[in-house]
Amino acid sequence: MVYDLKKRNGPRHDQFGAVSNWYVEPSGKTQYTKPVILLTTSTTISAAETFTFAMRENDNVLHMGTKTAVAFSDVIAHQLPNGWIITVGVGDYRGSDGKSYEGIGITPKIIIANKKSDVLAGVDKALEMASEMLK
Repeated sequence: MVYDLKKRNGPRHDQFGAVSNWYVEPSGKTQYTKPVILLTTSTTISAAETFTFAMRENDNVLHMGTKTAVAFSDVIAHQLPNGWIITVGVGDYRGSDGKSYEGIGITPKIIIANKKSDVLAGVDKALEMASEMLK
């Protein structure tokens, strides 16, 4: 299992529908089994976080970078009388370990963060490290 999900279905905080378990498994005649490095940052958000859940379940994937953005949930939008729009999270996503990462983010196995000065100089230390590890 990659993650499970249950969605709010009532006005109370504890009202959720049934849990749906999400799986990823190989299919087809061939699969890519060589090493893969998944890079994340604080801008890895929502669907990219559920993708991170899926990728981390593969033995050939190494997760590097910085924590993800901490915003998994699907949202519903409501327009207020003054015209403002608010969004409310309605999903409870849990990793394969049963833990919620909402508000926490997914921490990489290897933490490496690019410095602003490096990025401005056109240097991506995280990408360089990942490239070296794949050689």
